[in-house]
Amino acid sequence: MNNKQIALQYLEKGLSVIPLISPSMCDGNLTDKEIIDRCKRPPVKWTEFQNRHPTPAEINDWWERWPDANIAIVTGKISNLVVFDIDKQDATEYAEEEGGFPITVKAISGKGYHVYVQYPDFEVRNSANTELGLDIRADGGYIVAPPSIHGSGRQYGWAEGYSIHEIDPAPLEQWMQDYLKQQASSPSKPAKKEPLKPSETGNTASKTSTDNTY
Repeated sequence: MNNKQIALQYLEKGLSVIPLISPSMCDGNLTDKEIIDRCKRPPVKWTEFQNRHPTPAEINDWWERWPDANIAIVTGKISNLVVFDIDKQDATEYAEEEGGFPITVKAISGKGYHVYVQYPDFEVRNSANTELGLDIRADGGYIVAPPSIHGSGRQYGWAEGYSIHEIDPAPLEQWMQDYLKQQASSPSKPAKKEPLKPSETGNTASKTSTDNTY
């Protein structure tokens, strides 16, 4: 099954999806660091898909133009989805101390894992806790989804038994709700990413950890 077919499957599940640049779409003159950054970025203007789902025709058109494009899921209310992005062992230990994550959808990322849960009855926006290594992707953001290829060459994949094709995202545990509300009281505002041409070679070294996707 190719990425276009998988993107259409995600759409059928009520998820708003967009294409992302993949390593094979990057200019050969880019550094490894630039490729990793580039592969988090969409080749299309994507903000409208925070408020509406793409049509099957749009998805077909995107992957006809870019057959190797990665897949991103737009997080937040549009997809009924919040993602806890775990990048450090400290974040894993923190979650376990607080009571652990529920049985829910889980993906292995380029440098950690993503925990998918249902969007709650209060607003949740992106936040980044760089010290803990725990980022939140919700309204205003998107998450790289399997089977995308990370800029390092590693592939995103669903944890065995926890694929979005096998189970649904679980509701938030109470500690997770408390954490999100705490983060909302001192939010970090992620840099807004504009669409890039796959071959664009502009300087990407200035991008920060408050990017709206991981």
